[in-house]
Amino acid sequence: MYLSTVSSIVEALVATYTAGLQYYTKWQQRKRQHNHYRTDGKANAYVSNVDALSASLKFSSRKIKEAFDSGADILGDGFSIGDEACHEALREGLEYLQEHIYALYEATRTEGGLLELQGTVHVSEHVRISCLASLADQYRRVAVGRLLPQALSGSQPQRPRLSLTIFEEDVAEPANDDVSDGSVGAEDARTVGASSSSKSSYLQPEPPSPPLTPKLISTS
Repeated sequence: MYLSTVSSIVEALVATYTAGLQYYTKWQQRKRQHNHYRTDGKANAYVSNVDALSASLKFSSRKIKEAFDSGADILGDGFSIGDEACHEALREGLEYLQEHIYALYEATRTEGGLLELQGTVHVSEHVRISCLASLADQYRRVAVGRLLPQALSGSQPQRPRLSLTIFEEDVAEPANDDVSDGSVGAEDARTVGASSSSKSSYLQPEPPSPPLTPKLISTS
């Protein structure tokens, strides 16, 4: 069944982050064309600054894929298939991310479409951190009692280096969302265009890190 394993949900997460980056790139191109003849400092800063949302979308996709690959390389099918606790947590993150990536998709279809840039960055960061924590928790459950590295490589909560330039005329009023508790209603989730399983443009993982010194994980 689709999204019935950790590997399939991670694949959908990576596809959704990749789609979001594509949608946002299109939106940026429109804004750059609109600001082409602007000579003020804001226009120059817009072009020169590294964008926070692009950085977060790229970084989040790569880190989730790296953490999953690390666990799968060590634990095999037991980690790739996963358990229900990890399935549920990852699916919640996926549904919440898809809901906000859909807003990027809508903005690319609307002339002068506005985005909640800061809110979308927050969602991207929140989903990455919660998914990495879920993968790390599953790793500990599957690895208990085995002579394996104690921590899942790549699951530490890191942040990309972000520099955000936002103009008032480009940004919609932020929605009254509360992402701190990570709760997502499945009925509110939106899919991004076609099923994310059909997307073929995934970020490629970097070579895995050298193995850590094995330590016996205590069952206590």
